[in-house]
Amino acid sequence: MLEQMRNREMTIGEMFSLSFQLFAKNLIHILWITTFLIMPFELLRSIIAPNVYYNLNILEQDLAISLAKALPTLKSISIYLLAVTLIDIFFTPIGIVSVAKLAQNDMIGKEATLKQAVLQTIEKAPAIILGATLYHVSLLLWSMVFIFPAIYFAVLWIFYLYSIGLSDKKGMEALPYSRSLVAGKWWRTFGRAALLIIAVSLAQYGIEAIFLTEDESLILSIISLFFTSVSQCYTYIFVAIWYTNRDCMKNPEQYEKYKNQEVLPENLV
Repeated sequence: MLEQMRNREMTIGEMFSLSFQLFAKNLIHILWITTFLIMPFELLRSIIAPNVYYNLNILEQDLAISLAKALPTLKSISIYLLAVTLIDIFFTPIGIVSVAKLAQNDMIGKEATLKQAVLQTIEKAPAIILGATLYHVSLLLWSMVFIFPAIYFAVLWIFYLYSIGLSDKKGMEALPYSRSLVAGKWWRTFGRAALLIIAVSLAQYGIEAIFLTEDESLILSIISLFFTSVSQCYTYIFVAIWYTNRDCMKNPEQYEKYKNQEVLPENLV
């Protein structure tokens, strides 16, 4: 499989098919990662978000009176946004990379337990934090200029986190390396990313339609959040396959030691 992956990019159909197979194979591990590494922070985010919107409404009213009256509300908003930023920069990437490592290990035939995948990810926390900080700050600055440059760079940097987690790139190297993998393939990357987002979003809307009711049950809301978080792991696996494919094409020598250890059928590619 790796021998063929380094010669061409997989079709989107092949990537969707392989992603589903790896998702099914690692479902138990994905449920564990979702329960202990993803859900706690998604629940925290779901608690924070309404408070941010509420305080923004209060802030608008306070500013109409005086700046001094608005300062406590501004402080509350800042604390909430800081908490969300910490989730996005550190905690969420740990879950993403852990799932991605499970997928890549299966692709290359590398033996590694769930515990090893998680611990290896945590060991890369400094690089992940630096890379994620550069990514989010850069996108924020570009979005303040205009939305289209932000979209352009978001596509260029789509693989930044995977380059840290799956190829041991340093935090400062992640954005440039992702850009090198997308160079000359921006529109193809944008199109496939859009299709992936649409497919997973439709699945998540279906999940929400099943569990969310008019009575707004807290238990059903948590169950819905759990299963939408599980379905989001399909995205992480898809991008891990995509990244490994392009990385193997760019640096085939790094995968030579795994070519005799493959465990997936070659007819996938």
